[in-house]
Amino acid sequence: MVSFEHLCKYFKLPAITAAEVEQFVYKLYGAGNSNIDYIRYTLFCSPSKRTQCSLPPRKDELNVHVKRAIHQAVIWRRVKTAYIDASPPEHHGWIVENHGSINIKRMTQASAPEHVYCRV
Repeated sequence: MVSFEHLCKYFKLPAITAAEVEQFVYKLYGAGNSNIDYIRYTLFCSPSKRTQCSLPPRKDELNVHVKRAIHQAVIWRRVKTAYIDASPPEHHGWIVENHGSINIKRMTQASAPEHVYCRV
């Protein structure tokens, strides 16, 4: 696995790095499958009653979180620069409100398929 040290140099996450981040998360949860959403589902259905916070993030949540982390890390890395040429935060997992405050965008997709919501 390649080191993550190059993550905080650029605002855009290369596709190969995104795959490496996912592989890292797979290993954190001790899973052999390479589909993070399937791993989450399998752990949720396991008999060892897991809480929501002990489950891995969904792929969409992971991608948005990594975008936010990289955006913040690049800004911190350039803190001594007179002008930080930062791209807009709303392109990196943040929501900019009308009054100027910035909030976290948790996900870009629905948390579950529509048919799941109908059964609850």
